[in-house]
Amino acid sequence: MGNELKQVLRRYVSQFRSEATKDDYLFCNVGNQKLTSNALKCSIRSYNKSRGVNLTGVHAFRHTFAKNWIRNNGDVFSLQKILGHKSLEMTRRYVNMFSDDLKKDYDKYCPLERIKSIGNARNLIGR
Repeated sequence: MGNELKQVLRRYVSQFRSEATKDDYLFCNVGNQKLTSNALKCSIRSYNKSRGVNLTGVHAFRHTFAKNWIRNNGDVFSLQKILGHKSLEMTRRYVNMFSDDLKKDYDKYCPLERIKSIGNARNLIGR
């Protein structure tokens, strides 16, 4: 768990769950009962739609995290562990979902493409 999330949860507990014991649920409904996964899904869907976000599934957060992880030069092996995937194949499915972004990066960093660009630049200078 990251430091930012820890701080958010501490604020949440101090503001909304200050009287909770270790045996109480962290997230509750208005009746102070366990928050069901269905209630969480409905809340997130409603929140997202109110802000014009069409992709509303809870699982979309995992995909967004994975995409941002790779875009920010995170390695796929660490991502596999963070996501809790037993096989690298499952993590690859996440990565393949945004292969267009990776194709752009490949073209940008591929040594052959760079040599081709340098050759084109030399041809322009030599003219």
